[in-house]
Amino acid sequence: MRAILAEHDDAALARPVQFANTRGVPQTPVPLWQLLLHGVNHGTQHRSEAALILTDLGHSPGDLDADDGQRGGSATIARREFMDVATAQWMIEYHYWANARLLRAADGIDATELVAPRAVPCGSLRGTFVHILSAEWIWRQRWQGASPAAMLDEREFATLADVIVRWDAEQAAMRAFLAELDDAALARPVQFTNTRGVPQTPVPLWQLLLHCVNHGTQHRSEAALILTDLGRSPGDLDMALLLRERAAIA
Repeated sequence: MRAILAEHDDAALARPVQFANTRGVPQTPVPLWQLLLHGVNHGTQHRSEAALILTDLGHSPGDLDADDGQRGGSATIARREFMDVATAQWMIEYHYWANARLLRAADGIDATELVAPRAVPCGSLRGTFVHILSAEWIWRQRWQGASPAAMLDEREFATLADVIVRWDAEQAAMRAFLAELDDAALARPVQFTNTRGVPQTPVPLWQLLLHCVNHGTQHRSEAALILTDLGRSPGDLDMALLLRERAAIA
């Protein structure tokens, strides 16, 4: 994979890939960069499932957040310009599409099931939903110059409807923020402090945006497992499905 990527330039990433699925059915050509994002996102989804199994066996892999990789990565990589606005908009489009599938699957769930203890890092379905929402909120705040001292408190969300109302507002705020960006803004390093007030190494906005979406994929996978266990499977959350939906509409 690294060898293949080393041979590609920006123009190659934009070229549509023609391929057939495992049943031999030709698929609508999709730009390579979208398929590459799908591959990484798909891995995050299933790594999250594997991490839950390992943790249950007493072999937790620890934090798999991309944010940890950025803190440990080289300054050369951190400064590299990569993402354009179109890619950023696509990532956020996928993020909220996948969130909506989860929330539709959870529609009608009662308060007991929402807060029931589960073997996931955030403790329950409500905890998982609020954690994804809280991460979106706190990162957007940081991108806009604020550094909140705490994440959202899940106890403020008594029902699923409370979560949805706040999430709808956050989605609108996130889309409005992204609508004002250009490619240069995505390359600018973001300065912020963590919830303990400790200044963090500045990281380009595009990398933090990728982290935010990747983080959501990790915890959506956990929420999907809970919902499936409750007989409410959200179905496929793969980015490839959104690609196929968009191709069918086009």
